[in-house]
Amino acid sequence: MASNASTVASLPIDTSGRLPFSPALLGITQLLLFISLLLPPSIPTSTRKWLFLPIFLITVHLIFRTTSGDVLTDVGIGPVLAGQCGQALDYILLCDPRTAFKLKTKGKGKGKGDDGGPGDSFISRLKWSTRLLLSPRGIGWTHEPPANVLPPRLHASRFQFVFSKVYEALTCLLIESVAYIFNATNPALTTTSTSIKDYPVYLQVPAVIGIAAAAYARINIGHALLSAFAVGLGVSQPDEWPSLFGGVKEMWCIGKFWSRTWHHLLRRTITSTSNALFPRTNTKSTPLYTFARLTAAFFTSAIIHISGDYMLMGHLSSGAFVFFMLQPFGIAFERVVMSAFGFDFGKGKGKEVRPGVLGRYLGYVWVLAWFVVTAPIMVDTMVHAGVFVHRSGNANLGAGVVDWLVDSGRVGV
Repeated sequence: MASNASTVASLPIDTSGRLPFSPALLGITQLLLFISLLLPPSIPTSTRKWLFLPIFLITVHLIFRTTSGDVLTDVGIGPVLAGQCGQALDYILLCDPRTAFKLKTKGKGKGKGDDGGPGDSFISRLKWSTRLLLSPRGIGWTHEPPANVLPPRLHASRFQFVFSKVYEALTCLLIESVAYIFNATNPALTTTSTSIKDYPVYLQVPAVIGIAAAAYARINIGHALLSAFAVGLGVSQPDEWPSLFGGVKEMWCIGKFWSRTWHHLLRRTITSTSNALFPRTNTKSTPLYTFARLTAAFFTSAIIHISGDYMLMGHLSSGAFVFFMLQPFGIAFERVVMSAFGFDFGKGKGKEVRPGVLGRYLGYVWVLAWFVVTAPIMVDTMVHAGVFVHRSGNANLGAGVVDWLVDSGRVGV
């Protein structure tokens, strides 16, 4: 494989005038969000809403004016910052969780402080706020996703749960390492002057799968360790931590990929924004109104993800925005096609209808083809920035393997 030194040196990344990323400022935004939940009921909602302003301003500063100095960190932390700001928008401006969110009470009595709300005492509000922030998907709360959307819950003892999650984190570390090796040795991802689509399909498909595998592993490691920590300390119960990702077998259409297979960390933020723009109605929605709600949801996700592009490049890039805005059109198209073949998604029958074996396998091919075509629109920005170019000494098991392959002369990067 040819060296990429010349192209990496001319990457379109602008870091001029940008300050070092400040973890302290990130911590302040998290503290302000926590305080907004911790405030006693006597503090009016109108006063509480002012807490969103500093969170928004600090987030804008961190995204547009700072850099970590590492391309992989920047492209990952941008969406985290924007996602947290979106969560603050939901929790502070769009609703008041102190009255809107309730824990699913397990006790028989519903006395004072036992209705699932934050309660009156500082300690009860502290516990309530901590549990809410530990569950961005709303697991164990009245606003959690429907049971048929969530992955299965793990019913196990505390020790078994912690052990299984540590094992899961180590497995994901191995997956990320293997993905790093495949990505760092794939010219479709390491030639920074070209697009993934310039290469043969036999390189495009591994590129898309490798990127998805690395993202899955990296996100899941944090979730697995956090769940092990929370359950190990007794803050929450094992059944409050269903898996972050659904099964691959569920992704027989684009809609199922996003609603069942991929993670739901942004689900509450995305749906609350969509509901604010296009409220649910008591009557049956028209197809156009349903499509508008779906588009609004992906628009929110697009805004969150272009934050990573900006932190990475130092200027706006349309890649992530276009990728996410294409998704509702793909979902609408497949629904029209499936409806034409008499597939009604189980509407009105009380349970979901799934296609047969042949239909599902055709669906898997369709979904893979869709992402091979659309994912490069988003990923090319990272390719041009050299995100997948191997750098000797990276703190990654896969990087160590690539170093060995390079030193032994088996590959050249």
